[in-house]
Amino acid sequence: MGSLLGPTALGHALMTLISFLILIFCVHRFAWTPLMNVLDQRKRLITKELNEGHDLKAASEKANKEAQAKLTQSRVEANKIVNDAKKQGEELKMRLKQEANQDIDAMKAQAQRRIERERQEVLAEMEDTIASVSVEIAEKIIKHEINEEDHRRLINDFIHRLEEEVKHG
Repeated sequence: MGSLLGPTALGHALMTLISFLILIFCVHRFAWTPLMNVLDQRKRLITKELNEGHDLKAASEKANKEAQAKLTQSRVEANKIVNDAKKQGEELKMRLKQEANQDIDAMKAQAQRRIERERQEVLAEMEDTIASVSVEIAEKIIKHEINEEDHRRLINDFIHRLEEEVKHG
């Protein structure tokens, strides 16, 4: 009876150990290393894509901030344009109002001149009428004819007295 580890069992164990070591070497050399290389490549690719994603996110955030800044600037400019338009509108309104007031003042002055001219014409007509009536009355009263110079003097005196009474109310 031999030992359990007899020459055959020891040979089998040694053969199994050598076969196992060769198997580990082959698996390591032909399967493990390529598999690890593929995994490393995949890891680098994922890392690269994550970094690109972070860069794109940062670029997107930067573009968003720039767009917000431009939008804010556009709003400021739009408000400025609206305020400028309001200001110009107010200035135009004031200028038109001033021009209208000037036109009204010119029309008033023109109306005053026209009224004064018509007043003078009415006074002249009244003067002529009064002169004619005065001459007729005077002729009837004194029964003789008054000369033109006396007649004018009487009329002018009468008109001046009339104007004095009108002025003093």
